[in-house]
Amino acid sequence: MDYSYRTFPYHKLALYPTVRKHHTSYYNVACAFDIETTSIYCPYLADCPHMHNGTCGKEKCPQWITPYAYMYHWQFCADDMVCMGRTWEEFTIFYTQLHKVLHLGEGKKLAVYVHNLGFEFQFLRSVVPLTEVFARKERQPIRATSNGIEWRCSYYLSNMSLKKFCENTPGVDHKKLGDFDYTKIRTAATPLTTEEQDYCRNDVVGLCECVKHLLEEDTIASIPMTSTGYVRRECRQAVLSNPKNKKIFLQNQLTLEQYKACGYARRGGDTHANALYSGQVLTDMIGKDIASSYPARAMLEKFPQRFVKANTRRLREWIKSGYAVLFRVMLSDVEKREPYGTPYLAISNTQNIKGVQADNGRVLSCDYIDMWVTDVDWKIIEYQYRYKKMLCVSCYIAKYDYLPEELRQVIMKYFRAKTELKGIKEKKYEYMKSKNKLNAIYGMMLTDIIGEQITYDVQWHMTKDMTESAQEEQLNKYYKNRNSFLSYQHGVWIPAYARKELHRGLSICESSYNDTDSVKTWGKYEAAFEKLNAEIMTEIDSAPLPPVIECNGKTYAMGIWEPDGEYDKFITWGAKKYAYIKKGESVVHTTVAGLSKKEGSELVTQIGIENFKPGLVFYPSGRLNAFYNDEVEPKKIIVDGCEMTAGSCIAMVPGTYTLGITEEYKELIGYDANL
Repeated sequence: MDYSYRTFPYHKLALYPTVRKHHTSYYNVACAFDIETTSIYCPYLADCPHMHNGTCGKEKCPQWITPYAYMYHWQFCADDMVCMGRTWEEFTIFYTQLHKVLHLGEGKKLAVYVHNLGFEFQFLRSVVPLTEVFARKERQPIRATSNGIEWRCSYYLSNMSLKKFCENTPGVDHKKLGDFDYTKIRTAATPLTTEEQDYCRNDVVGLCECVKHLLEEDTIASIPMTSTGYVRRECRQAVLSNPKNKKIFLQNQLTLEQYKACGYARRGGDTHANALYSGQVLTDMIGKDIASSYPARAMLEKFPQRFVKANTRRLREWIKSGYAVLFRVMLSDVEKREPYGTPYLAISNTQNIKGVQADNGRVLSCDYIDMWVTDVDWKIIEYQYRYKKMLCVSCYIAKYDYLPEELRQVIMKYFRAKTELKGIKEKKYEYMKSKNKLNAIYGMMLTDIIGEQITYDVQWHMTKDMTESAQEEQLNKYYKNRNSFLSYQHGVWIPAYARKELHRGLSICESSYNDTDSVKTWGKYEAAFEKLNAEIMTEIDSAPLPPVIECNGKTYAMGIWEPDGEYDKFITWGAKKYAYIKKGESVVHTTVAGLSKKEGSELVTQIGIENFKPGLVFYPSGRLNAFYNDEVEPKKIIVDGCEMTAGSCIAMVPGTYTLGITEEYKELIGYDANL
């Protein structure tokens, strides 16, 4: 039912039951809020040749307009009651009435979900007082409060776009509607078509329906703030059900020095293009990827327990004896044994490096390097590189042991659910839920204990350099918290093990491109992968809790190499920068960081995959550049004769994407644009 701020049944909303969390009561009802905005920017943008070829002069151009934006329509939904308005003045009356009738304040709150709260937050900060802001990144609030209304980000809750969240949630009748022309200039006086009104309505009604589904198992007070929160809660309950695990967790406590060392050694997935094949259109290729790579490592590998300081001169002895080793090493005259493939050493993971010859951020050779590494990484480094001198300046060792059995049981539960539900259309939500939970376990384990301090008091503040005493306090607070149960060092070792397995695959084939748990190679290596899988299955079978299940007469195992597509043509220019044609198709697919897959595919299909090369400009690119205006004080603006209140805002301006590589990389691969 639709209402205005005048007719909305505030008293009906006040009749909903409340639930408590700590010292606060929450109305146990699904609520959602959303705004529609117009961005004003250069009117010649769509037809400007300078924009299309990536040479827009911005402020230097006489036609340039400093981008700004304003709200022209807002919508609020509580359960199935929808209130819509056109101005901030109307919203302020609605907001005030909510507080008055619902008696909102510090002890009683109304939780309101906003999909991508960071966007609406930038507009709301000129309209309502925002306090108790919780954010892990600047301008990306997860939660904020304004006089008893607790704004929550449903993107962080779902880790999906609103469209996907609605599609993947059972019982959602009001899914996100089709394309909405955001380039059209609308004001608070612009009449909206029925289709436009339906679009606005569905955004909040659909989100409310998603939240109502979650309320079938939770209350509004117990719903986690993020998607990882569900996994963390279930894993915590399982692990802490065994008192022994908490005791081991406390024994494994890191000192501040050890925590920092883990941070220096921490590294993500290994994504790289083989310089030998970069820029070439390759034919008849196949993809291979590791099934559930990170969960597989959590199930199969052993992890460091309590670290102790160790004699640096005995480093090789510690590694050979099977200890987990975290150490700082300095090497001189370093050189990769083979010039091509995927160089393992990443410049970004070094403390200091001199005289380096690089391959897109990786070390081919250098005069000197200083870095923290794990014993897992070191074995790959020793296999790949030769060096003249080595000095270990700091070393910690720990015994290896498996993750708690209770945690591994939860991982298997998610894996079984994902496998059994895969391909069943009616169970799409349950499948996605299990898949997301399985994938979230790694992220949960590597959440920073000591992070950047993000605060908000009308303006954003980010504090990176905390005092050592403040860092010690945060670290101790984590270990003293009765809910803490995960050891940070385990999260550092999981991707290290995953990189080891990736390089195990790279060692048996010639690959043009690899990404975390996958490679692009040729069919002639099928037999080699079958042999490797046989070895891996032997390792799986000997594990205390083998990550393998029987489902529908088939055997599914984590950690084995599986088919991942066949390609008639494939070309790459570096990490997250490639295009391909699937076998038997004519459409070119693109994967480029910062470029819309749809826009990229359309242009490269039109011009041919051979023309996917540096200098290619994509417009439209699907890329939106954000221009922030932080003027908190509201003011009156006039657009198309309509006077409106505006203030702090984000203007979203369509941008180009230019495919590019560095001059250093051009020289390495011998690329000449004129040839």
